[in-house]
Amino acid sequence: MKKLHRLCVPLAVSLFAVAACGDDNDTSDAAEEPAEEPAGEPAEEPAEEPAEEPVDTTAAAGEDMSSEERCARNEAAGQIVYLTNFQFVATPGILDIVAAEDLGYYDELCLDVDIRAGDGTNPSLVAAGTATMARVGSPNDLVVAQSNDVDAIAIATYTNAPQIILMTMTDKITELTELEGTTLGYKGAMPPEISAMLVEAGVDVGNIETVSVGFDPTILPRGQVDSLTGFKSNEVVRLRGEGEDITVFDPIDYGVFASSGSIIANRAFIDEHRDAAADFLWASFRALEYCEANIDECLGYAEARSTAGYDIDGERSRWEVEIEQLRSTQLDAGLGAQTIEQWESGAGLLVDAGVVEVVPDLAGFVDTELATSVSVNGELVSEAP
Repeated sequence: MKKLHRLCVPLAVSLFAVAACGDDNDTSDAAEEPAEEPAGEPAEEPAEEPAEEPVDTTAAAGEDMSSEERCARNEAAGQIVYLTNFQFVATPGILDIVAAEDLGYYDELCLDVDIRAGDGTNPSLVAAGTATMARVGSPNDLVVAQSNDVDAIAIATYTNAPQIILMTMTDKITELTELEGTTLGYKGAMPPEISAMLVEAGVDVGNIETVSVGFDPTILPRGQVDSLTGFKSNEVVRLRGEGEDITVFDPIDYGVFASSGSIIANRAFIDEHRDAAADFLWASFRALEYCEANIDECLGYAEARSTAGYDIDGERSRWEVEIEQLRSTQLDAGLGAQTIEQWESGAGLLVDAGVVEVVPDLAGFVDTELATSVSVNGELVSEAP
């Protein structure tokens, strides 16, 4: 887990101001007049003062959390309605948000956060102002929405790698070229990352029958499909946990890069309450680091919100897989950092797959500064724990 920095300056997420760490109203005795030098002896040169250390002017989102001014500012932002995209599973962008609420991190910052289970319509709901913020499975979800004139803004991306993979039964298929003449199952829509991987591997994609399937991964070992798309932290963990011998094909291994797990926000909210949004991110990232060390406690918070059965062991495995990938691919600028180049790699796959005709203007809806404003040298800033 990354170490938290303590900065001796008050909060000003978007206004960087220097504040002295000592007491401005020092009432110590005035300096004595220098003693008169003996006659005829030259006065000694005053000792050279040591150079002052430079003052760190980067304001921390975690400082001065009881500030009345900050409370008034965040309360003026109103309620933040946050939508998950997959119930309350243990994934970054969901578990940390739930934990931040139940740990009181949002309350400490006077943020009123209402967490609700969302779905694939999250971009539309955020754009319309029905929700304030939401998680989407990947940056490409917002790129597609923007191409359909659904306007929301991305403020953070958790993982600089795709979660999507392709699985086969090891005793049947161990090379992608062996997929020709077989049936491939996908959920919802064929993932562009998988299509790009097949092309890179030299597979004749036109010679593969693709079918839309449900969410039961056991159709693969039962032989209903020859290959199946899934997620590293979900279907792979489940099937291997049930003793199935599967081969996993990861797009990264074929030079196909994309990101996963983004937070999107209503554009008007960010324009009007940018500092409150930065506080929200800081509290969420603080909770993520807490959950890294206290996963069972955080899973308990998520379980309490679930209206159906909650597989604690399965969700713990999901978290372990996803947090390892998050940390191993995290950009140098810190948690949630995102770049235009990072988004371009995934958006280009959408064009290649024919999902969108052109890549929209990413700079118009990808905020590359908000998430990094709560970190210094890649590490989350905070008061002393």
